[in-house]
Amino acid sequence: MDPRELHILEDIEAELAFSDSAFATRMTEGPKLSVGHRLWLGFASALGVALVMLFAVHFLFAVTGYLILVTAGTSMLRHRRFTPVEESPITTFHRITAGLFRNTGGRVEIVD
Repeated sequence: MDPRELHILEDIEAELAFSDSAFATRMTEGPKLSVGHRLWLGFASALGVALVMLFAVHFLFAVTGYLILVTAGTSMLRHRRFTPVEESPITTFHRITAGLFRNTGGRVEIVD
């Protein structure tokens, strides 16, 4: 795009943010999961974990629970909000996993 077009788009964005700030905020946040989809994910996750916990009863319960959890996780990742192109994939991974696997740079020493 040429600079003139970018300037026009910035003006439109600024006017929209000024005239309808709630709508502008909603648009910048991106799409969210619907309530029905969230309920389905919660139910599928609970069912999957319950079936995995029944592995002592029969191995097929655990396999079925695992497959349900994989399906629910895949569905969640397919319907998550879009990330900006400038954001690196590792940043997206850390955001999804809440920084659980982030390297803090600290050393771990084992004491006998």
